[in-house]
Amino acid sequence: MENNNYQQPYQQQYYTTPGYQPVNQQYLDTANALLKSAIIACVLAGFPVCSIIAIFKGIGNRKKVLDYLAQGGLHTPRIKVSSMLSRAATYYGIGSTILYAVMFTYYVLVIILISSAAMRR
Repeated sequence: MENNNYQQPYQQQYYTTPGYQPVNQQYLDTANALLKSAIIACVLAGFPVCSIIAIFKGIGNRKKVLDYLAQGGLHTPRIKVSSMLSRAATYYGIGSTILYAVMFTYYVLVIILISSAAMRR
């Protein structure tokens, strides 16, 4: 007689997440370029003369992100972060430019006052 109660060893079943799609290389290239540009704009916004450049870089990068999304691009976290950093670079650049302009004006006035006081003696 045969033993029909043979039990097969437990085998782990692996499931893929629903809606999984392979990574598109064109998306990765575009998203990486947008993210790098946004990060560079944020870094530039902290320096005196570069803050003006960061304003234009941030505005241009945000426009590229919106154009990419308007063409039907994927709206992923990487693209969202690029958009947020571009906007932050724009506002940070504006604030830094105003701050540095006020500081420059203040120091120029102080130097003028000190030099005029020294000339009177």
